[in-house]
Amino acid sequence: MTATAELIAETPVAAEVAELVARSRAAQQQIENATQEQVDTWIRGMVYAVCKPGMDEQIARETVEETQLGNY
Repeated sequence: MTATAELIAETPVAAEVAELVARSRAAQQQIENATQEQVDTWIRGMVYAVCKPGMDEQIARETVEETQLGNY
């Protein structure tokens, strides 16, 4: 059976994607007028959250648990 836009639109996945898109658009509106300085600060915070000591182990463990791929 070939998937069509109509068939896909009737699936729970389509509703989930629509919700994610709506949330993304709302988030985008909240920061659309941010200055470059503000964006730089947010990015630094995100990088630190991922790169702080010990985080690499946590990310590796959670990735293996979630995907069931690889070894930890």
